[in-house]
Amino acid sequence: MLLAKSIRNLSTLLLFLTFSIVSVANQFELKDVPSWVHPVAIPESSGISKYDVIGGYYSKLVDEQMNLVENTTFTHVAFEVLTNAGVQRVSDVSIPYDTAYMRVEFHYLNVWRNGKKIDRTGDLTFEFLRNEAGLNQSMYLGRVTAHEILEDIRKGDVLEYAYSIIGENPIFDNKPFDFLPLVNANPIDLLSIRIVHDKGTQYNTRCSNCDEVSVEEFDEDGFHVIQLRRQNLEATDFEDSMPPWLIPYPYYSFSGFTSWEDVDTWATGVFELDTSAIVNELVADIQQNHKTLQQQIDAAVNYVQDDIRYMALEDGIGSIKPFLPSKVISQRFGDCKDKSLLLSTLLKGLGVNQAYPALVNTSLVRGVSNMLPSAQVFNHCIAHFRLDDVEYWIDPTISLQGGTFKEVCIPDYGLALVVGDTSVGLVKMNVVDTVSRVEVNEEFTFADFEKPCFLTVETKYFGIVADKMRGALEYMSRKDLSDELRKRYGRLFPSIQKDQLIDIKDDEENNIFTTVETYFITDNWKSLEDANYTATQFRYEPSDLYDYIGQSECEKKKHPVYVHHPTKFSQTTILNLPEKLAVDFSKTRFDNAGFTYESIIIPIKGNEIELRYSYVTKTDEITAKEFEKACSDMNEIAGEMSLILTYSKPKINHEQFRKELRGFNSPGIGPGPRLNR
Repeated sequence: MLLAKSIRNLSTLLLFLTFSIVSVANQFELKDVPSWVHPVAIPESSGISKYDVIGGYYSKLVDEQMNLVENTTFTHVAFEVLTNAGVQRVSDVSIPYDTAYMRVEFHYLNVWRNGKKIDRTGDLTFEFLRNEAGLNQSMYLGRVTAHEILEDIRKGDVLEYAYSIIGENPIFDNKPFDFLPLVNANPIDLLSIRIVHDKGTQYNTRCSNCDEVSVEEFDEDGFHVIQLRRQNLEATDFEDSMPPWLIPYPYYSFSGFTSWEDVDTWATGVFELDTSAIVNELVADIQQNHKTLQQQIDAAVNYVQDDIRYMALEDGIGSIKPFLPSKVISQRFGDCKDKSLLLSTLLKGLGVNQAYPALVNTSLVRGVSNMLPSAQVFNHCIAHFRLDDVEYWIDPTISLQGGTFKEVCIPDYGLALVVGDTSVGLVKMNVVDTVSRVEVNEEFTFADFEKPCFLTVETKYFGIVADKMRGALEYMSRKDLSDELRKRYGRLFPSIQKDQLIDIKDDEENNIFTTVETYFITDNWKSLEDANYTATQFRYEPSDLYDYIGQSECEKKKHPVYVHHPTKFSQTTILNLPEKLAVDFSKTRFDNAGFTYESIIIPIKGNEIELRYSYVTKTDEITAKEFEKACSDMNEIAGEMSLILTYSKPKINHEQFRKELRGFNSPGIGPGPRLNR
């Protein structure tokens, strides 16, 4: 019976997959080019060399035409293959689309060889791939890729093809939005963009940094046309260090929304209120088990963050419209918008009337204000509420947060659209995280200057860093974490051994996560030989600091540079030596626009030396000029972080050694320990 049941289940699955593939195939057709499309020819000449391109090919033509009346985007491209690597890169055609509301019309595929056109359209046999790469991140996208492997593509060929994608997510109420970069990482001979819309419909439009872009607007055949053209585009050098909210290159955007208030009106209709019995029962249960309103808010936050697992069903309108809170409670999963709507609903049920979902963009952050108003500008949803005239922001997708709702940390997502609030337009979050930081306390204990030593490391994580550590332990064992932490010291001490597994202390109430590591280091002292003395040497580096400070290439920047902010790190290291070491107090400090760094050497009582380090960022963005100083400081710090302890002993008795060296003043030679930096 069990085997029969398995066969039935397999048959059902195969039937579903077969039906799914057939359905997808019905949404993909070979058809002629639409009559509204304006023909654009491939440029005949080009000055592009194979040494100017990435991947061995480049675009002779990028022709994109949008008909906003018919919700259709026509794409026409031509790639010239310059190298064998280029053959590899262009010999596949992939067209991703959402089958919930889109269909594809493929028009033609030509190969131009030695000036002659070879029509390959009739040879195409597209396959349809459901590649849910996001499932390992709990995201189901519901997208399909039409994929074709091309035969007989050669160096020197020009590959040309065209297709149209018809359909737009109906959730946006026929208010389209698009952001069109007018640059590329590879050269383009001709970039042509044409937008066609009804003359009676007004759209917000903007062309930014468009000094070198030809922009025309005119009426044609009863429609309004916007035509953009750029010729002979050189490859754009995108600086990886730029803040994600900075867009210094030319781009064109349009939107069917007139204002952020217009977007808020739309969003209020999408985020439906839910007073179902299951919601009311959950509110009553929270109130019954928690006496005060603050305790009830904490319970609601913890329930949504921890008991509702994250799972995003991003196909169709589900990519935008949240599930009703009653549905989320029943299925016990949801994405950011589902969780935010559920939390807002629970808070309102508890009497916190000013509780709303809030739309943000985790990359653009404050740069959202530079975008045209649109629902499609946002990529994340959080919750916002007011209590006793104080604003609170909660990210329901961050689980296992310590502290009460008043202390929980949240990234500053910059500007938010609070859905359904009476506030006007975008709101600054004004989140200042003064809590999150890392504190490390190391202690090395040496028996003598030759034998192994013991190392104890206590690391305290505060705020959002504690949340991340707590979350990591949900997926890895204590042994796994011990192994990962040990690797920090393995580069400096290859034979380092764990004395025992790490000890973990989690103070959730104050949101402090502590780990204690103990190690046994056998290769801490390195032997040195000389004709007159023997020595041992111990090299120390603050390993944790390398997460924040390292050698960098200080090339000149054109644009501002991103700084991971706020970052606070401090470390204290105690070296318990067998003998007292004559060391002078010293202090090093670097202060620039991006961060402050300080290191101190303190000789303390007995045979101990104390080392202190701190690194604190000041801002999330510095100018290109400020980067020069910050990068120079970073390199200088990285070059000076290592410390060397040297203990030497003469091979002859001290008196004889002194006689032989009398009158010879050579620094660094002689008995006893020394500290070099």
